[in-house]
Amino acid sequence: LARMVSFEKNYSVRATPPGTKDEVGELIEGFNEMLEQIQVRDAALQGARDDLEKRINDRTQALQQEIAERRRAEQGLQQQLTRISLLNSITRAITDRQDLESVVNVVLKQLQDNLTIDFGRVYLYDKQAHTITVAGVHEAEALDADTHIFTPQTGIESSGLTDCLEGKPVIWPDMQGGELPLQERLVKAELRSAIAVPLMVEGDLFGILLAARRQP
Repeated sequence: LARMVSFEKNYSVRATPPGTKDEVGELIEGFNEMLEQIQVRDAALQGARDDLEKRINDRTQALQQEIAERRRAEQGLQQQLTRISLLNSITRAITDRQDLESVVNVVLKQLQDNLTIDFGRVYLYDKQAHTITVAGVHEAEALDADTHIFTPQTGIESSGLTDCLEGKPVIWPDMQGGELPLQERLVKAELRSAIAVPLMVEGDLFGILLAARRQP
């Protein structure tokens, strides 16, 4: 029994007393009392270990969550700084330009340089005639310059850009398999993802900035 306790660390076993009060009986009673005390202490020690391990795990998770939140905050701040820098660059670039086409081309060039878009155009929207005309063009050299995404007969509703009338951007993360005519023409031009940003004046849509990339 002593070997079992020593090798297996099993303190729950007990020696069977002989039922006599001789020296052997007293030895066995003392041995069992010792095992009882060791078992109690072992249970308390194991409980303390479990509690410590739980506290360590909880603290580790809290630290990991705090680190993740700080990283998200840093990323958000970096994105804001990037946007501000881009807006400042665009503002400086268009300061000396008065005509709309030059301003649009400068804006699209900044988007190409800073956001690595493969396709960028600004379209003007005629509210009375419901027509869309090109105000500025910027495309990567690899893209066919004769590709016309909007035709004179193309309406904003049929293009899937109705949300732009309400000032809401339209985002297509992956247009592969899209059923809208505009999506099909963009995919035909080897473009996979796109965003249409409404350009509003006093609550009315006057234009759309369309930017697209080859990758989803």
